[in-house]
Amino acid sequence: MASGLTDLAPALRAAVGEDLQVARFARDTDPRTLETGSERYWVSVTEADPQLLDVLDFGRAAATLGVGLGRPDGIVLTHDLAAEIFGAADPVGQTVRLGAQGYTVSGVIDRLDPNSSFQNDRAFISSQGPASSLRQTDAAGASLTYTIGGATTLVRLDDPSPQSVRRVEAAADRHGSAALGRYLAANPGASGAGLTLGHHLVPFRNLEQAVALGARSDGTRFDQRTLALLSGVALVIVLVASLNAASLNVSQTLAQAPVIAVRRAFGAGRAGIALGVIRQAVLSGLCAAVLGMATAFLLSGAFGALIDRPLLRWPDPITLATILAAAVLSGGLAGAYAAWITGRMRPRDVLSARDVRLPGMGWIRPMLVTLQIGGSAATLVFAVAVSAQLDHLAGSSLGFEPQGVTAYRLPESLAADDPRGPTLLAAARLAAGENIALAVALPTEGGLSRQTVAREGQRMEIAAAGWRPGYLETLGATLLAGALPRSLPTDQAAAEASTQAAVISATAARRLGFGAPSEAIGAVLSTERADTTWRVIAVIVDMPLGQLRKGDVATALIQNGAPAGFLIARALRGSEAQLDQAVANAFPGEPIDRVSLQDQVDIAFADLIRLRGLILAFAAVLTATAAIGVLAMTLDRARQMRKEAAVRRAFGAKTAMIGGLLARRILTPVAIGFAIGAATGVLGARAWLSAYPDRAPFLASSIGITFAVLVAATALAAAAEVWRLSVARPVAALRED
Repeated sequence: MASGLTDLAPALRAAVGEDLQVARFARDTDPRTLETGSERYWVSVTEADPQLLDVLDFGRAAATLGVGLGRPDGIVLTHDLAAEIFGAADPVGQTVRLGAQGYTVSGVIDRLDPNSSFQNDRAFISSQGPASSLRQTDAAGASLTYTIGGATTLVRLDDPSPQSVRRVEAAADRHGSAALGRYLAANPGASGAGLTLGHHLVPFRNLEQAVALGARSDGTRFDQRTLALLSGVALVIVLVASLNAASLNVSQTLAQAPVIAVRRAFGAGRAGIALGVIRQAVLSGLCAAVLGMATAFLLSGAFGALIDRPLLRWPDPITLATILAAAVLSGGLAGAYAAWITGRMRPRDVLSARDVRLPGMGWIRPMLVTLQIGGSAATLVFAVAVSAQLDHLAGSSLGFEPQGVTAYRLPESLAADDPRGPTLLAAARLAAGENIALAVALPTEGGLSRQTVAREGQRMEIAAAGWRPGYLETLGATLLAGALPRSLPTDQAAAEASTQAAVISATAARRLGFGAPSEAIGAVLSTERADTTWRVIAVIVDMPLGQLRKGDVATALIQNGAPAGFLIARALRGSEAQLDQAVANAFPGEPIDRVSLQDQVDIAFADLIRLRGLILAFAAVLTATAAIGVLAMTLDRARQMRKEAAVRRAFGAKTAMIGGLLARRILTPVAIGFAIGAATGVLGARAWLSAYPDRAPFLASSIGITFAVLVAATALAAAAEVWRLSVARPVAALRED
């Protein structure tokens, strides 16, 4: 993949300038063995290019890391790891080995912030592998992130203007696609699946934070489709608000027909009356547009602050012109219709009529309400669908339900042969039942590394994580084939050197060519390490972990006997005190560090949760405008039916019959608008969700919620008017004029 990035670099340099550098950033949290003399330690290692340290927010540790990573053979340790290896001796200058390569300890740093995705990384080395990143050195503001076959390309722009962004995007698309083609040509066994070329705007300084909060490995979280969705919904708010203003203007004009007739009878000119009506309608439409735009602008600003990236100034001139034109057009049409009515009015006919019936009364109002209901229904269906998908992403990206799962960060890691491990498990099981396990890493913190495995000449990239027996059962993994062992092999060192037990996901089994999950059991997979193979012992339902964002990613969990740093419990309510005591007994004098996975999920996906609220706020504004339209139409219909209802009641008609007649006249346009809007919303939601391979069901819930909201608004307005009609005195109603 380095060749592809090398090919891409010249094109991007030409697009953004000469201050573009090739760098590498790799997370290797799969524990590796660090040796000093005869001692071996399991260590989570991060490889990083020193040039990227100002991007990844290491805080006070950045200076020490910069010095340490400036040497190709330098390694920086955390204080905890240094004390574990060297005791009270000064670790700086000591020599250690990672695999076959020797390193000199060049610095020691404090434990990183608990919210950092580097919290469990205990050693840092300078990157020695092929380049996987492109970055500019002296810019601030927006950056572009490119993903080519799993490598992350970071391009930082001095000028984050739309023109610069589009210029770099075009260069990356053109040359990146060619680089992908060359990569596939050079690797005939590689599958095109999983090799993607994409780009996304992210705040460069918050990339590390984005990774910590569960963003995809390429740094992306909210794509341009989501931002376009927000702008589109804001535009719909304005248009529906303008329709509502037009609808109310028509209703007001109809209600004021006798007043207009009286003015005409006393000499007012048609042109003056018409211009006054048009002016009032256009001003109402503009007011609706301004209020709608203000609402959308504030919500868009809140969204920009939410993702810590200033959005482009919205609305842009084209959108602004479109919205203002829609407002003027809707108000103008309402005013023109009202002006036409005034030209057709004969004062004597209007003043002598028992009711005012003018051209268009039978279809103008229902048509406007149908459009309002349709727009609101479509947006509400869409909003519920998007909300459900965002909620689904938060859960599926973990692969388990965090409710009721509690974890303890152990003061020190427990090796597979550490006698405290079985003692702690036994005490914890007495306190909280069988759903207890020791874990290498928390699911919310990742602990993943990408490895290439092969079977019968077919190679694929897979995301691997270490695990200990009982861990998957505690998280509620669904077994498809095989069996999960209850204990580690007695000779774990021998197992590590030859064959490791692997649990693979259903997607991994399918991509490796197995026709059914059961066919994968017992299969031996070769890995990048010549002395290590995997033997498949079980196949489980896909469990995307940590930073992985899509539901069909290939994963493997390797029983490698790595030291456990966490105790995970799916505990009963009220058992935390007993678990606290069990951990305290295992580590006397050490503080108890209990971690709520539900709290971690709430923090990690807070932006998703708030985005759900933001989208539903848009939908609520639309629904409110639709409800106002329904209420206005109901009042208008009831006013028209007042005398008709009085006559019917005078001749013995029951309230139920009058209410049914009013309901039919109201519900017909509402039902038509709902049907059109729901269908449009479903089609739009399916098109938007087509980019996600793992989609949440939304049809029943979104249509049900939309139907309930709109019917409730309609029923409330209709019930109020039916009650008014039922208590009206027929004689008094007929005498009114």
